[in-house]
Amino acid sequence: MSQTPRLNRRMIGATLIAAATGYSGTAHAIPAFAAQTGMHCSACHIGFPQLTPYGRMFKLQGYITGGTFPTWKNFALRKL
Repeated sequence: MSQTPRLNRRMIGATLIAAATGYSGTAHAIPAFAAQTGMHCSACHIGFPQLTPYGRMFKLQGYITGGTFPTWKNFALRKL
């Protein structure tokens, strides 16, 4: 049995994976939580991905602070 068909399948698979992971859109990061809370990013972040004690508490509480959003339905929306 020849190794050529197996090698071809592996090459095709590797090429497809490389093409799928190599193509990504531009990231448009915005300080959404800073806009939500009115606080600077440094209130929660020491450096990516390190959080301050306040940042850890903010994360554990579902990214809400001060009762600004209803706690009965915490969810996130993504702009398409």
